[in-house]
Amino acid sequence: MKRILQIFPTLTRGGLETFIMNIYRTIDRTEYQFDFLVNKGDGPYRDEILAKDGRIYIVPQAVNGFLTYCKALDSFFREHKGEFRAVHLHASSLSNLMSLYYAKKYEIPVRIIHSHNSTLPKKGVRGKFHLAIHYFFKLFVKSVATNWLGCSDVALDWMYKGTGVRDKAVFIKNCILTENFTFNLEIRRKVSEEFGIKSEFVIGHIGRMVAQKNHLFLLEIFAEVLKLRPDAKLMLIGDGCDRDKIRKKGVALGINNNIIYTGIREDVNRLMQAFDIIVMPSLYEGLPVCLVEAQASGLPLLLSNTISLQSKLLDCVEYKPLSAPPREWAQSAIRLDENTKREDTSAIICEKGFDSTETTRQLIQIYNS
Repeated sequence: MKRILQIFPTLTRGGLETFIMNIYRTIDRTEYQFDFLVNKGDGPYRDEILAKDGRIYIVPQAVNGFLTYCKALDSFFREHKGEFRAVHLHASSLSNLMSLYYAKKYEIPVRIIHSHNSTLPKKGVRGKFHLAIHYFFKLFVKSVATNWLGCSDVALDWMYKGTGVRDKAVFIKNCILTENFTFNLEIRRKVSEEFGIKSEFVIGHIGRMVAQKNHLFLLEIFAEVLKLRPDAKLMLIGDGCDRDKIRKKGVALGINNNIIYTGIREDVNRLMQAFDIIVMPSLYEGLPVCLVEAQASGLPLLLSNTISLQSKLLDCVEYKPLSAPPREWAQSAIRLDENTKREDTSAIICEKGFDSTETTRQLIQIYNS
């Protein structure tokens, strides 16, 4: 059996974690086993990983002491020398490549960087410092890794442009388990009943409550939707450091009674059935897994034009600039809903190669390279 070490910060239900868990559920575990190197060992995926005989290892965060972090990595890779066929680093930036440095030091043959984002916040001292570190580490991308992957064209450019490996970098589709997202009227009825939704127009959003996702602008859009469709509801799935700020904004706009805050949920595929449209005005993205899931469920999408055009798998996807006023976004959302007939589109998503089976096959080839 070949063991593959997956590296990312936590075991939460974020996009990159969901992506790799979809692969983990699909891969032949009699031939391949995933282990996980994280900074925090608790999270929604912990029990599933352990049930599948995966091992979870914890190292401290670099921000809590860089030398301590490096010492922990050195100790880990020395102790486990010869155990792993490949290490797969999932990252939003190049701000920390030390895990691949030590993987190379202890002779792990396949060392992968996988880009899951397209930029970083540029405001403030911390943002500028983070950005500077990202560009500094571009000097080492070619030497510490053997394979370079990304979830979209913009994610590949962000991580590898100017490194000498951009032409070798490979687009890996953010796959899903398509059968879990097939449109189902009975599930839609049950979810709607659960949340007290009757015949309302339901706008959905899935994502961490952080600045990147631009929830505050989303609330301004929704306030304009309510002027045109007073029956509308906004369902926000997720949580994060901006939660209180978002709720206060909802109160200030007088729209909180029409907002459903679900928090973090394990049944996103069920809740998505109750949506009529997803509106995502993110400041930046790679290629969010939830957008592939939504299109497998036949949902129309209204996205900011900062999101990769590769997110558009169906005709019912529209892009708008963040400079467009909230009223214009609202009008577009209502028009998209009125012009889209919800139906099962999961087979189309499979045909386009976004089912986990095809992506798993592609990754197995890389792990064996």
